[in-house]
Amino acid sequence: MNNKGRSLSLKLRDGTAVKEDLPFEKFLKYGPQALTDSELLAIIVRCGTKDHDPMQIGQQILTRCRQYETGIGGLYQLSVDELMKIDGLGQVKAVQIKCIAELSLRISRSRKSDVVTFQSSEDIARYYMEQLRHKDQEHVILIALDARMRLICDKTLYIGTVSSCRISARDIFRQALMTGAAQIALLHNHPSGNPLPSDADIEMTRRILKLGHIMEIPVYDHIIIGDGQYSSLNEVLNRN
Repeated sequence: MNNKGRSLSLKLRDGTAVKEDLPFEKFLKYGPQALTDSELLAIIVRCGTKDHDPMQIGQQILTRCRQYETGIGGLYQLSVDELMKIDGLGQVKAVQIKCIAELSLRISRSRKSDVVTFQSSEDIARYYMEQLRHKDQEHVILIALDARMRLICDKTLYIGTVSSCRISARDIFRQALMTGAAQIALLHNHPSGNPLPSDADIEMTRRILKLGHIMEIPVYDHIIIGDGQYSSLNEVLNRN
């Protein structure tokens, strides 16, 4: 009988595979770096179903990831509901997988945040792109910078509806003063994926730039994140 496509549990049962092939045992013997993406997911999934072992469920997760990106990168974009459509994944396991994806993102960013220095608006957009590009609500983030464009901290000021988000200039500069920022940048996403600024975005940016001049806290830029694209309001205003 052809072994291809048969579950690992069946292969163990009929002797065509050995226990060392199991992801958990492989982890203990060789370490996590020796495991494939599907094997790592299989350890997280842990339990299979009558028809699918954890390895096969891990492979199904990767297949769904590829709807968004090549490889495991799409895991961050998969929703809990999408994961629950996979046989063997209930709500608890789907939430656990999403938490692991979020932790990996935060670990990656925490390692960079102590030394990150921006050289341009493009650098800022690239740094926050994955965090914001797939949000289904507008998120407005204040980025506090020192005089050398090093990141002091960032703070989510607002989470709005799909179509709008109110931004208060007073709140922006109150937070900027609390962080000791020498300058700031603003960032928000467009859930539609189109980063082109609206008339309201342009008018609000003009107001914030003027107030930043008065407060002696320059606004480096206001950046709009779309799906893999961004717009710089500084560039837009300088063209007009």
